Amino acid sequence: MKKNTVRIGILLLVLTFSVITLASFPTDDAVIVNTEERVQSEQATVQQSATEEVIKGPWENAVKIYGNTTHSLSFSDSFSEKWFELEPVTEGKSVILTISCDDQAATGVISALYYKDDVLSQGNNAERLFGTYMLNKPSAYKISKGGSYYLKVSVIGNSAIGSNIKLNYTTIVNDIYEDNDVWERATPIDIKKPYIIDISAINDIDWFKISLQKDQALQYIIRNDISSGKGVNVALYREEDLIKNGDTAPVLFTSDEFNKYYTHKSDKTQTYYLKVTPSAREAVLNKVTLITDIIPPDSLEGNDSYEQAVMLTPGVAKTVTISASNDVDWLMVKTDKPGQTVKLSIRNASFSGAKLVCDWYEGARLIAASEAAEILYKTRGTGTSYVYMEEAGTYYFKLYTVDNSVITTPIEISYTVIPADRYEPNNDYQSAKIISGNSETRFTLPALNDQDWFAVKTYKENQALRLNTYIPKTGASVNIFVFRQDDVESYGEAAPLFTFNSAKAPYIYMLEEKGTYYIKIVSDTIISDDCILYLSLLNSDANELNNTRDTATYFPAGERKTFTISGVNDTDWFYFNVEKDNSVIDYIMQSDFNKYAKVSIYSEAELDSYEEYAAPLFTSDKYDERVAYKLDKAGKYYIKIDSALPVFDDIHLEYTIRESDKHENNDTWDKATPLTPTEKIDFTIRAANDADWFKISSSGMNKMSLTFNVSSKYMMKDVINIYVYREVDLLNYGSRAQHIHVAKISDISNFIDIADGTYYLKAVAVKNDAFDFDYTLRANVFKMQD
Repeated sequence: MKKNTVRIGILLLVLTFSVITLASFPTDDAVIVNTEERVQSEQATVQQSATEEVIKGPWENAVKIYGNTTHSLSFSDSFSEKWFELEPVTEGKSVILTISCDDQAATGVISALYYKDDVLSQGNNAERLFGTYMLNKPSAYKISKGGSYYLKVSVIGNSAIGSNIKLNYTTIVNDIYEDNDVWERATPIDIKKPYIIDISAINDIDWFKISLQKDQALQYIIRNDISSGKGVNVALYREEDLIKNGDTAPVLFTSDEFNKYYTHKSDKTQTYYLKVTPSAREAVLNKVTLITDIIPPDSLEGNDSYEQAVMLTPGVAKTVTISASNDVDWLMVKTDKPGQTVKLSIRNASFSGAKLVCDWYEGARLIAASEAAEILYKTRGTGTSYVYMEEAGTYYFKLYTVDNSVITTPIEISYTVIPADRYEPNNDYQSAKIISGNSETRFTLPALNDQDWFAVKTYKENQALRLNTYIPKTGASVNIFVFRQDDVESYGEAAPLFTFNSAKAPYIYMLEEKGTYYIKIVSDTIISDDCILYLSLLNSDANELNNTRDTATYFPAGERKTFTISGVNDTDWFYFNVEKDNSVIDYIMQSDFNKYAKVSIYSEAELDSYEEYAAPLFTSDKYDERVAYKLDKAGKYYIKIDSALPVFDDIHLEYTIRESDKHENNDTWDKATPLTPTEKIDFTIRAANDADWFKISSSGMNKMSLTFNVSSKYMMKDVINIYVYREVDLLNYGSRAQHIHVAKISDISNFIDIADGTYYLKAVAVKNDAFDFDYTLRANVFKMQD
């Protein structure tokens, strides 16, 4: 027993010693491998151990692949990955990677490129340098550190499972200017020398630098004849900004197109840097050419701000250029009296002159608000411009191009001052010059922004304002606006009471209210010659005020009214009463001269319902002949007389009311008066809108004849017609039904073949003479023998 106890104690002691000994050795882990080396320092006399840790993972089994060779792979399940090792690549070269698949439905194949040493030391925490997300699309990456690289290809989802995936890569040599990927190693530029650039990957950048003197302009272009790239990004920086801020330095200017010139003007002597990159993620630039040039300043530089504006002398030409997209020229002119016009001449021999823009500013406002000041006027292109200056003083203008393009062809600028006319300044209603009725007023409009305001006062209601003009310039015209005083004083930019172009003068407008009216005259052309405004006030007729339905004058039958139309807006309203249904108004309008007026008749019910949208029952512009219209209902009616042109000669109107015949109301086919064969029936046609309908029936196939009893005065005149319709056609087509026969008074024979059924006869007037006579109609039906 004692011997067994000793043995157990010894065993426990050995076991404890073994555990302590094992703990002192490196663990045999699946992730970390310990490699011991003997390292002797120069000072040390003792050997010591160093351990380098290498992280294990799926990259251990990476398949080594070579450039310009297609490798096939496939995936058996989703969210799996495969690792590949590229052959060593030297610094400065670029890798172009293509992962493709013939199956167009396959998606979800992505890749990632890593530096091999980073993976071995950091494992899954290694920096992902580059990757692809789409099949069948090449992508490029520039190698910034020589050595070996791992490529991981993964699949997400199921669409690419089982598909044959093809992997290929190539390495290319970059342009001769490498390594200029950072601004500190920028390639110096010689002007006009072509620089052939290859930007081989999305992380490839080419930096160039050039020095400019103050007011010189850099011009550059990137030509592209063969590159597959989709575009190019160029950013311009100041050296001082890059030194101070590095990658966060502000960009002065950017461009993004091939084969187009870009420019930038230097505000002081300094060095500029151009940063060139492709514009699309997958794009590379092969054999594109950078060419630069320096554009010298013009003789007036620097006048790039209004504080440095150059004062021009009247009649003395100065020459400028627009040397860069950010180049502007500020100039000044002076006027010494209010209401003068500056005549500015801009001449340029190139087509680019059409792109010039000239913004005008009033001096005091520009100084107070800087370039936020309101632009007084804007002109475009070359040629001569006329700018009206309301006040005497200094005026500035800024010259630039609308698309920031360059104009190196000399731009010649000069100006003169055109004196103001006698009424200037009168460019707004507050400074309007008062003129009297029956006056002649001279004016000029020597600038497009010039306008002349005048004021006239009326002392009576319902006076007509007549305006006429004399414009000596061939083909020129002015636009005239007339405003109420209350409107412009309350609203400023008020709607005019009326407006017209002088080509339509003289123009006459009825002013219903007495008071002050403002007249504004403008033109879309330059008129420096003296023009004349003729103004007169005319009295209206004795019937005024009757310009509306509410102020209509009572007009009894048999009375003769005399009136005038005193303006384009003048109308004369009258009303009359009708006692019986189906009565006829018979009127005549007469005038010795200027027969422009027209008559419209309205029912009271229509006006009550629709007011200004009411439709007239009848309208006529006939003079010196009787006009008749049948009124279906008794009641109150209105006569409105208006004209497109004023009529100051007397217009006369008189009317009568007549009753219709005993067969009324038979104006429609469904209210036709029955006829029996051989029966004589008397009827009248009293108005142009009057119609008498009759109907007659037939059994079997027969012939029908129509005969008339009329005065011998009308026997051979076709003053009325009788139209014959079948009942079935009227039932099917209503008012659109076609007649089967028309009988005229002058016809000797009116025989018609008719069948079994009912037939309708419609009598209407052909001439106004028909209104004066009573008619007798007889319809005979002759039965045909079997």
